[in-house]
Amino acid sequence: ARHTMDYFVHKDLGGFLRRELDVFLKTQVMHLGDLVSDESGDMAQHVLTRMRVVRQIAHRIIDFLAQIEDFQKRLFEKRKFVVQTDYCITLDQVPEDFYPQILANEAQLDAWRELYAIDDWPEDLFWQGTFDEVFLEHHPHLMIDTAFFDRDFKARLLATFDDLDGATDGVLIHSENFQALNLLLSKFAARIGVIFIDPPYNTGNEDFLYKDNYRHSSWISMMESRLSLASRMMAQAGSLWLTVDQTESAHCRMLCEQHIAGLNYLSSVAWEKVYSPRMDAKQFSSSYDTVLVSAREVDWRPNPLIVDPDLDQFPHVAEDGRRYRSDPLRKWGKNSLRQDRPNLWYPITAPGGEVVWPIKPDGTEGCWRWGRERVERNYDELDWLDKGHGLQPYLRQYADESNERPPETLWPYNIAGSTHEAQEELKGLFSGSVFSTPKPTRLVQHAIRIGDTKDSKILDFFAGSGTTAQAVMELNREDQGKRGYILVEMGDYFDTVLKPRILKVALSAKWKDGVPQDRDGMSHMIKYHRIESYEDALNNIRVRQSQGRQLELLREFDDYMLHYMLDFETRDSPSLLAQEAFEKPFDYTLRIQQGHESPEDTTVDLVETFHYLIGMHVRRLEQYEHQGRTYVVSRGDVRTERGIEHVVTIWRDTEGLDLEQEADWVNTEVLTELVDRVYVNGYENLIDNAEPTEITFRQRMEADVHGA
Repeated sequence: ARHTMDYFVHKDLGGFLRRELDVFLKTQVMHLGDLVSDESGDMAQHVLTRMRVVRQIAHRIIDFLAQIEDFQKRLFEKRKFVVQTDYCITLDQVPEDFYPQILANEAQLDAWRELYAIDDWPEDLFWQGTFDEVFLEHHPHLMIDTAFFDRDFKARLLATFDDLDGATDGVLIHSENFQALNLLLSKFAARIGVIFIDPPYNTGNEDFLYKDNYRHSSWISMMESRLSLASRMMAQAGSLWLTVDQTESAHCRMLCEQHIAGLNYLSSVAWEKVYSPRMDAKQFSSSYDTVLVSAREVDWRPNPLIVDPDLDQFPHVAEDGRRYRSDPLRKWGKNSLRQDRPNLWYPITAPGGEVVWPIKPDGTEGCWRWGRERVERNYDELDWLDKGHGLQPYLRQYADESNERPPETLWPYNIAGSTHEAQEELKGLFSGSVFSTPKPTRLVQHAIRIGDTKDSKILDFFAGSGTTAQAVMELNREDQGKRGYILVEMGDYFDTVLKPRILKVALSAKWKDGVPQDRDGMSHMIKYHRIESYEDALNNIRVRQSQGRQLELLREFDDYMLHYMLDFETRDSPSLLAQEAFEKPFDYTLRIQQGHESPEDTTVDLVETFHYLIGMHVRRLEQYEHQGRTYVVSRGDVRTERGIEHVVTIWRDTEGLDLEQEADWVNTEVLTELVDRVYVNGYENLIDNAEPTEITFRQRMEADVHGA
């Protein structure tokens, strides 16, 4: 009972308890000393009889406990339902014929007033006190939220995108992170370029949402289960960046070095998080946190950092306008004498015919930096100057050729930001302190610059205040990159800080006290989900009530009661995908708890859940009407071992369908292009080559989380 479900992921409780029982019987029941002195053998027989009775009773108890534990583990590890999917989209991506409906939506307008502090805008932001089409045209980077609109509006809007997932810049998931990673795995396996996470530091800080005072072993167990899933999502050239303080640094490094398959620890970086000491420190004032760097490949190579050169060191201007300095071809410093490199002691003839040797100003025989062949090959690139010590050849070193350097293991605050800077960033966006432990965007950007390409997917499954999203957005703005991000967060500040932060950064690059200072925004689109939790799965379990003779039969079949009852008696539970889900897929509900509110009936998004289960990149999402009912059709691509499959999924209510009429309509009006696979909910259908969704849905939902 003292162990959490997290601790027993991957564990066999029944086997564990049986082993403990054997140890107990040998040490507490069987006393060898008494048995040796028992000449008659009566005591030995008594002890063995007692052991058999204890083992028999204990095994029955263990079997029942193991059934409960295995059932809980099944609920914990099953892939969870998506219970909400909505989009936030900047107005520049919304066709103008949607504007009247947007302007008539008071909930959306009120959300804008609150989020963007519109009533406090400076005059040059074109706020005239009225929402109208002119206002929308002047502010193309305002973001609408489809949660404020009905299903028809949302369906029509999403249908305007030819590549819906491709147009989506970020994915936000409100969920416990193990459950989110488990659901995301099929879609993003081997596709994540950079993982940046800032997990709980295990310091016991009561203000932190996560349980933050784990024992070391429990903290490591929590991290191991998440990192094992995340490592399978990393691309071949992917890297993992994990911030941690002294409390768990050594344990976490050991975890990355030895226990996560496909993850290779590379280095530890010291990030200078503060620039002044804490005067109330009892021993040492902590000035840095550690960033542990791991990668899928042992020989992973980081991107070099581009630094601005000190132009004062490049005083000359070339014919093409580039600045340069003249570095002597004669070698200086270590190994610069003739006896050190005798093969680099030779004469060079100047353009005027003078023969020059590498002789130092004090008359010492030195050597050249280049060999004879290289000098001959690049002779025209040499400058010949007399700086008071006779004519000598010089090399041109251009400023733009010396601005790359390898990343270092010390990141000072003036490069990677500080915790104070992180708080100031949020204060500018929200006019006050809204999150106690943010990281600065420059820290995340520094890691991304070293680890990514300009089109990488960036994953953060301890997303907190959303720093990673802002870091990616600003980098894309800076270098016109196409990076995407995936953020997972379980806290209430998903709605109060994380999502609003992204919407604010999309509207304006500069904020002060929660008010935008310019209209230098960016085109942006995010998809956000809420996912069923493990507690929700438990709350939606229904055990069939057995009565009369049926109950007597259950009691008679002891093996069934101890080993199989929970699996069979709960199979119609909403948590485990009751058959009714496929009969009326748009009306399937679960009792879902949001925050501290009482659970409410919430419609499950079976369409989006299935997209994740099969790993589908959705290109088109469309809505049709036929036979007096709604059809939702998605078209996209699924990666398989055989290559890319073009897939279509079709969802509709199955009650009262004319199957022949439906098949004619689908084959002529919906399946208008060549596809490799078609999924349709319902076992009975006449659509060409269609597969019932149910089989794949059930298989993928309870697939082994530890499998390949």
